[in-house]
Amino acid sequence: MERVMLNAGLIPNPMHEKWITTDQLLLNWLNAILTEEVLAEVVGLSTSKNVWEKLENTFLQRSKAREYQLKHELQNCRQQQSESVHDFLRRFK
Repeated sequence: MERVMLNAGLIPNPMHEKWITTDQLLLNWLNAILTEEVLAEVVGLSTSKNVWEKLENTFLQRSKAREYQLKHELQNCRQQQSESVHDFLRRFK
């Protein structure tokens, strides 16, 4: 909250400025550690919360797709006729 209500009326909330400063530091840190590809997904977002939620949604979708792909590969994996058991199992590493 930017302002709080006291007996004298609305006054600036002293914690709001600290929250804004901390949020901007966190936002800058997040932007600094992201790859260019990922940064392109979050450019223009104004709070660290917005960036975090966008990253969460983006990678959750990718994780679900990867999970489906791995399950599909596992279900359809068959040992080749000339393949040793050792080589067959090594494909899963």
